[in-house]
Amino acid sequence: MASEIDIYNMALSHIGSTATVADKAERSVERITCSRFYDTCRDALLSYKACDWRFAEASVLLADLGTPPTNWLYRYAMPNDCIRAMFIVIAGLPNPRADQMIVYQTAYAESGRVILTNQPAAELRYIKRLEEAERFPAYFVEAIALRLASMIAMPIAKSNSLRDELVQRAEQAAQIAMAAAMNEAQLEQEPRSSYEQEIHA
Repeated sequence: MASEIDIYNMALSHIGSTATVADKAERSVERITCSRFYDTCRDALLSYKACDWRFAEASVLLADLGTPPTNWLYRYAMPNDCIRAMFIVIAGLPNPRADQMIVYQTAYAESGRVILTNQPAAELRYIKRLEEAERFPAYFVEAIALRLASMIAMPIAKSNSLRDELVQRAEQAAQIAMAAAMNEAQLEQEPRSSYEQEIHA
């Protein structure tokens, strides 16, 4: 699997650079520039609401902070590594439909982000900040490398046209990656109506 350094070097290749990065401690312009944008590129991809990146999913029983605001019964701490909250887990429903979702709201407090809900002992399913690049599937590696390339095109290659081209290619790669991620699981289908059951009988 690709490492973070591998992704740096893929991005450099995309902008036509022959330079490579050997390790994260070196002081080269290429390493410094790639590392400046890498975390943002990774987290931006993980935060795409159109996709549930299954390799980065996690579940945790939320810590009750108490003293919820008016109209809510519970105030929970958001996990520190949470990129995007997906849903509050319902026993027996691994992929709840929109009409089955437990209502919640994210908010900000002095201690950080919180989740407000009326659900006791709430368990959150979420997309986590996955820092180990070696755990990324190949399709995600391709997408992040192109996104990173679009960010370093101006600082290193000094090319507006290349940057614009890479922005488009990065979005295309992200769409391909999302399609691949969605094919990784067979989700429970919406129940058919009695009419649909009759015509498909």
